[in-house]
Amino acid sequence: MRVLILTITYWLTLGISVATAQWQLQIESSETELALLQPYFSKEGFPSQAEAHQAAKGVIADLQQAGYFQAHLEPLPLTDSLVYRAKIHPEKPFRWAYLQPGNLDPLMQAHSGYRDELFLQQPFRYADFQKLVENCLEYSENNGYPFASIRLRNVEIKHQEVSATLDYQSGPLIRFGELNIQGTDKINPEFLEAYLGIRTGTVYSEKKIAQLTSRLQKLPFLSLSGPIETQFQNEVADIFLSLAYQASSQVDGILSVLPAEGQSRGLLLTGELNVLLRNLGRSGKVFALNWQRLQIASQQLSLRYSHPNVLRSPLGVEINFNLLKEDTLFLNQRANLALSYLVGGNHRIEVFGDWRSSRLIGENTAITNNLVPSLANTAVRGGGVGYSYSQVDEQLFPRRGHLLAVKGRLGQKTTSFWMTEPIQVGQLTQQSQASLQWAGELSFTQYYMLGTSLGIYNRLQAAGLADAQLFTNELYRLGGLRNLRGFVDNAFFVSQYALNNLELRWLLEPESAVPSYLFAFYDQAWLKQQGQEHDTTDIPLGIGAGVSISTRAGLFSLVYALGKSQNQTLHFSASKVHFGYISRF
Repeated sequence: MRVLILTITYWLTLGISVATAQWQLQIESSETELALLQPYFSKEGFPSQAEAHQAAKGVIADLQQAGYFQAHLEPLPLTDSLVYRAKIHPEKPFRWAYLQPGNLDPLMQAHSGYRDELFLQQPFRYADFQKLVENCLEYSENNGYPFASIRLRNVEIKHQEVSATLDYQSGPLIRFGELNIQGTDKINPEFLEAYLGIRTGTVYSEKKIAQLTSRLQKLPFLSLSGPIETQFQNEVADIFLSLAYQASSQVDGILSVLPAEGQSRGLLLTGELNVLLRNLGRSGKVFALNWQRLQIASQQLSLRYSHPNVLRSPLGVEINFNLLKEDTLFLNQRANLALSYLVGGNHRIEVFGDWRSSRLIGENTAITNNLVPSLANTAVRGGGVGYSYSQVDEQLFPRRGHLLAVKGRLGQKTTSFWMTEPIQVGQLTQQSQASLQWAGELSFTQYYMLGTSLGIYNRLQAAGLADAQLFTNELYRLGGLRNLRGFVDNAFFVSQYALNNLELRWLLEPESAVPSYLFAFYDQAWLKQQGQEHDTTDIPLGIGAGVSISTRAGLFSLVYALGKSQNQTLHFSASKVHFGYISRF
């Protein structure tokens, strides 16, 4: 038989372009065996003879995993100081004659992926059998049997064919016992049991134990201060959590100093107040209030209440209410009721009902110039679905990770409005109509760290609103510190938009949970307004810098911003200065 030589050579080149000698693995084999052995070799050299020998033994192990159980290695005499010679004998492969399910019930067979045809006169691949066993044990440990085992019985081997029967032993049924909280008394154990899904008396699940850390990271008012411990005794698993309470409720305000538009000189002061109360009643409930004075006669009020794990179930309820008074033009109201379900600790699915109305106020109930489309009394009743994903390292000040949120809604809109007649200027006519309105919203946020002190924050937002006829008072509002910096609050009325906020952050206290930092930012937007007779687009941008200072009294922020749009030049005379303060408790 003609003998071929299979040689694997690898040279490690140093940065100074000097090649260091490597051991070569030289395998002698027949032509037929060579084709079989070649896929199991890597194209790497070896720093020593011992490692070359281990690589040859690794080939034997891989062959045995593929069903060549009788494969063996025959070392050959060395003929070169840097060549390890060996001969590999694969021998004949083994096959399955059959593998019977034994005492696996149909449900276990379905979850493990067992099917007769996978093991009937098929090549014996140990990885396939190992995957079957792992699936059985995984299903068991997530359904109350963490000490289950599985083995083969009635094993017979004839002419390289294996026949066997599975033997499954479930072990004792284990249930969750007490959830023991150490380190803080500012959390209700019943809420935490429902939130973590490990209520006393329910069957044990290893998957839920593995998710404890990620689930707890989603609670901004708690952090793990020690390892999670599980103690098994008398068919009960007791969980011990070492927790530390974190101040996460906050009150903050913003003061904006802006040029008084439409006046020859002077300044306009606008403000904002935010109240965020977390863990109300020690049970994870959240209440939030946001009040803004946007212009001299414009105000906005938002309220939110979130109730997780209603009746100790996985369902959460959230109620939102928003009111906007725009000068003497219109009054908008919106109410939202959502049911949400947390899946796997990171994924949240929700369905919601949505009610919106806009009512004209004041004496001017029709718009006659071409700068602003007509206003109208509108009411929208509908609902939608949403999905969010969260994977960040910290809740209060993330450094790494990303967030995703997607929403879509559909509603029936009724409209009544006044329009000026095109021929008789000043003549008003009332019109009404019904239409379907849809909207979609997307938000994606990323956090990166370039070293220990330099970080990048990047957020992309997009939304679209469409129906047969849109009016100014129902459009999205953009502008201000919260989204498009360098402009007054709610300066833009848009029906579709895309907005990217990019920040480069220099952390002054990298080890602090909420550090002080300097930042520079660039905001870029694409805006579209669907008008009554024509559409308008704009691509405004905002640039600037700021500082956020963390103290015992709270978090102070100062932002200086410049903005450029079709109606605003990038000039220091139109700059915006924002002051902010956050007090956590």
